[in-house]
Amino acid sequence: MEFDELQRMICELDVRRNELDEKLKQCAREIVEERKQRDALADELSDIQRAATQRRSRLEALEQLLQDGEGLEQGTHQVLRALDNPEVYMTGLRGLLASSIEVEPLFIPAIEAALRDNLQAVLLADSELAAQLVERLAARRMGKAAIVPQDFIALRATPDRQLLPAGAVAWAVDKVKAVNGSQSLVDQLLCNVLVAEDLNAAIRLKKAHPDLAIATLDGGLISTEGVIFGGAGKEEAASTLRREAEVRTLKSEVETLEQQ
Repeated sequence: MEFDELQRMICELDVRRNELDEKLKQCAREIVEERKQRDALADELSDIQRAATQRRSRLEALEQLLQDGEGLEQGTHQVLRALDNPEVYMTGLRGLLASSIEVEPLFIPAIEAALRDNLQAVLLADSELAAQLVERLAARRMGKAAIVPQDFIALRATPDRQLLPAGAVAWAVDKVKAVNGSQSLVDQLLCNVLVAEDLNAAIRLKKAHPDLAIATLDGGLISTEGVIFGGAGKEEAASTLRREAEVRTLKSEVETLEQQ
């Protein structure tokens, strides 16, 4: 009887041992899996931190270029710095037109072509300040600049919108979001500008609508006078409008990465 009892106890212990062995193996597998997950999370965190660092570095570099006025005409740069008397002139400065608009990335080349030198126009509070700045630029031979006084913008009424002609991608003004009170100026500058897919489409549209200017998605332009502008140059990658757009994108990406 005692022998049978011992046999039963041995069997129960064997079963218990096997159960514990299986639990031990399961725990070991879970530890290995958790270590893999930990390592994967560590790698993912490292990638996120590296990506955030790269974007922050690029963002800082672009913001410095914008602050330094890289690529701007000498006179424009001087005006943005309030010439040599910031205490007098700085309060009336509203910044560059290029810094006061946001453009859908696909349409940046077309808007650059349509606005051309107007992108470097400096927005000012009033025409009296504009006269003072221009006179000072000329007197000190500090360069030339395009200046848009706020009180001049209100002098012209915005033209009525036409229906979008067949074959056009969009009205240029519909692809620009203006800030800092520059919407009326943008409406006036782009009121008669269509966006076409390419130069061939632009030529067809120009023949049908000779009173309009046609900009293309790759940066070409047929002016209202019928002059065709095209080609590409090294300065395109360094344009203020592209830098402003990249800065907005990078800020959004950095914010998203920092929240992860």
